[in-house]
Amino acid sequence: MSKKKIVEKSGDKKSIKQIASEEKEKPVQQSSSGAKSGEKVKVRRVVSFVLPDKSPVDMLYDKKSSKTMFAVLRDGKITIEDSIQLNPGMILKPLSPNNGVVEDQFVLLPSAIEEYGSNEALYQEIEKFVDKYVYLPDEFRVVAVTYIMMSWLYDKFANIPYLRAVGIHGTGKTRFLEVVGQACYKPLLVGASASVSSVFRMLNDFRGTLIFDEADLGAIESREMLAILRQGFSSSFSVTRSDPNPNGGFFVAKFRVFGPKVLASRDRTTDVAFESRFITHQMYPVEDIKRPIALPETFKDDVSAMMNKLLLFRFRHFHKEISDESIMGEIKLPRLKQAGIALMSVAKLIGEKQFATVLKFLKEYETELSIDQADCIEHDVLVCIFALLTEDEVRSSGKIRMEVNLAEQFNSRFYDDYSNRENREYRDKEGNVLGVKGYRVSGKKMGVVVRRMGIKSDRDSDGIYIPVYREYPKLVLLAKRYGVTKQFTTPSNLLDVVEVKSDDARASEVEIKVMEAEWEANAKGKTVS
Repeated sequence: MSKKKIVEKSGDKKSIKQIASEEKEKPVQQSSSGAKSGEKVKVRRVVSFVLPDKSPVDMLYDKKSSKTMFAVLRDGKITIEDSIQLNPGMILKPLSPNNGVVEDQFVLLPSAIEEYGSNEALYQEIEKFVDKYVYLPDEFRVVAVTYIMMSWLYDKFANIPYLRAVGIHGTGKTRFLEVVGQACYKPLLVGASASVSSVFRMLNDFRGTLIFDEADLGAIESREMLAILRQGFSSSFSVTRSDPNPNGGFFVAKFRVFGPKVLASRDRTTDVAFESRFITHQMYPVEDIKRPIALPETFKDDVSAMMNKLLLFRFRHFHKEISDESIMGEIKLPRLKQAGIALMSVAKLIGEKQFATVLKFLKEYETELSIDQADCIEHDVLVCIFALLTEDEVRSSGKIRMEVNLAEQFNSRFYDDYSNRENREYRDKEGNVLGVKGYRVSGKKMGVVVRRMGIKSDRDSDGIYIPVYREYPKLVLLAKRYGVTKQFTTPSNLLDVVEVKSDDARASEVEIKVMEAEWEANAKGKTVS
């Protein structure tokens, strides 16, 4: 495709540690900026910016000419500018081309803006680029290319998912990061050895895509990285840290870590809720894939060509309303629905085929998450609770006692699944066997799990219990969430569950209807707790 003209023309090398100082405002003398004579005008170095009139500004870097500049979308026209007068006292300038982060391409940037034609044509070109360098199954390749395009519009959404490849050594995870990650919006190439503090600052300063290899989140050294991932999916959250004050003491620093993230790891986490923030593909060893063993010199040129067109894609859709919650109707898991809106909205921009493929992938992933969700202690405790609701003692009293009911039921049904201890004989001084020491889950431990799910308990002279007439509405919603409704019925009429006073029953039925309405709202992605 020939290039089409779509724009109008309007130091020393620094280390990564100097990014912060490069980003800070610094005073210089200016005489033609609109400031009063002799007044200092501040220069702010930025990589991207949104002007007060909502015009997006993105930095370009031409390595051949060693020059940095801005691409600006203003009033429907794109211009290339060396600096921008933000106000009489402030000028925006791009980072210096001699900055080590720019010159060494620690962060990758477009070099120009190029025409791409239609969204479908751009998609096909990126898909061809990805398939040239890394093997991905057809369905996941569609998801990965859609994610690349979504990353260039990520700030149009309130929530975004993360893209991840999981697999053992030698399955192509690193190549996946190199190819898919480097085509994303302002990719920041971070290894497992990077300090977390530097990652905080880079994400805050560059507002780009985190590319992180060996993201094994269970490791001690990755706990703070886990904090970034827990907060970085939503534009509403930031990460705070205490930083030393030059004058002594500390101050609270706030870092914006929201943005797309492409990761690779050997394992998944055991937190199902956290896993629903990821779009995950399991990588397997593949022979005879007919892809280059080492990336050739032309790879960087191909990446640059993709970025130049993707920047135009960003500008063309920047002021459009593209987020569409209604398209997620077939996804039921609230967290996955919330995370998937951005990906599905961009897939809709591309074409019907891509939209259908991404939706199919998410539905299959939802099934996988639902299976994992059913394989947890919360699910098993709920199974015990609903089994107890069929017993006459609980029906007549309206109380599930932690010790004599719930703990006994759990030990009977699931203890072997949670214990790897062996029973041991214990003897008297003469060596006679007195008995076999056994292990059991206590009512206290059951109480911990129950409270974690938000189920409240009461106490009477016989101990702690769950008041069924009051907590049943929550139990119904939790049963839906954890898939327990596949094993037990959950009638809305409380009198079908326990024998309680009619006033209590009517009050509980009203509460059930209110909470079910809230559940439906959550399922539609309007409010997610």
